[in-house]
Amino acid sequence: DVLNTTLASGNLVGQLAGVSMDIPVVSTFTLSGDPDLMRTYQPGASSLRAQLLRRVEALSARRRHVWFRAITSDAADSNAQALGIDRNRVTVIPRGVPLSAGLAGDKEELGLPRDVPLLLNVGRQTAQKGHVDLIEVFAQIAEERRAHLVILGRRGDGTEQLQSVINRLGVGDSVTVIDHVLDPFPYYRAADLMVFPSFMEGLGTAVLESMASRLPVVAYDIPPVREITGGSRWARLVEVGDKSAMVEEVRYLLDSPAEAEELARSAYQMVEERYTVEEVVGQLENLLVDVAARSSRIKRN
Repeated sequence: DVLNTTLASGNLVGQLAGVSMDIPVVSTFTLSGDPDLMRTYQPGASSLRAQLLRRVEALSARRRHVWFRAITSDAADSNAQALGIDRNRVTVIPRGVPLSAGLAGDKEELGLPRDVPLLLNVGRQTAQKGHVDLIEVFAQIAEERRAHLVILGRRGDGTEQLQSVINRLGVGDSVTVIDHVLDPFPYYRAADLMVFPSFMEGLGTAVLESMASRLPVVAYDIPPVREITGGSRWARLVEVGDKSAMVEEVRYLLDSPAEAEELARSAYQMVEERYTVEEVVGQLENLLVDVAARSSRIKRN
């Protein structure tokens, strides 16, 4: 009755199949459609092949049998503009995350030092995740106090640069890089602070997962992260690239446990109200049923 697709190649294949089979399609925008960001942080986005696929995608996306889900308003607005489609055909439905606050997270069981603040970053090892900035921020923190940083994320095109900056700044003994875990939530629960200097996100799922674990967040102020954190209401946000400001925010939350706890508490409450798996599943179900029903009416007419 309806096809649901995700990511550019899947969206295009599903839309072409939907036309040939006369089945409505709900395609998902998971990344910003901002062309400058795509060129900077998505390898191959400027290639001739990518440009050709984008033109085909734009033509396919304008067909009347195609509707869209975007995981943030930023993804909805930027992709609608890039593809030249009616913004009213895009429904914003985020990802849902499990609530994990209150469950134990033992540093010792994870092989991490127990008696120092634990900073966490979750994201694959690519340029868009801002790991170079992260290490430079952490190096300043480590100069003035004992601390440990854990980076969870699969290897990518930024792995070599990440290791290089760790070596250059001499923080290897205080940084643990783990390229794959089946369950990241014990790390969220064991950490004291999430540090998230990402330059580009579709949503910033790691930020939501942190808030769902009552872990306070310091992040760069990019549109999707601003959207899910209410600006600085549920996280401490700093201007992109302002590493000094990020050091100050990390310092403040480490030195102000009551304020950090209150920030994490209010963020958790917000996630509980808006971003649980159950809430998001309900929204997506409503969208798919509605698109199937609208398509049936179009066919009858």
